Amino acid sequence: MGLKRFAILAVVAFAAPSPPAHADYNAGGINHYITARDWNGALAYAQAWTKARPDDMVGWYNLGQVYLLGLKRPADAIAPFQRAVQLRPDVADLQYRLGSAKLRSGQAAAAVAPLQRATELAPKNMLYWY
Repeated sequence: MGLKRFAILAVVAFAAPSPPAHADYNAGGINHYITARDWNGALAYAQAWTKARPDDMVGWYNLGQVYLLGLKRPADAIAPFQRAVQLRPDVADLQYRLGSAKLRSGQAAAAVAPLQRATELAPKNMLYWY
């Protein structure tokens, strides 16, 4: 085996950490899958996270993000974002993500309330102004 091939194998071996244990759900754990663009792995991780910790807003947020941005399934992102908003209605980004999922699902009328709420919660954040 040539030195060049060995170097490539060494980089691959050290660059791809093993998936985190599901017992310790956190943003770093799901980022492993997102960085690898393993959307099905991210989906499984987020689903297990929300099942293990149903009152953890971050798990629901991540599940919505996987559906909305990773898998391009905005209709499936609505329920996780709704649950996250239910847990933390004061977080502008959750309202924005819920509104975005509804808008991308063709539910423009239903998107108005959460998008408007996002602008009320964070009036200086121009991202929330459609």
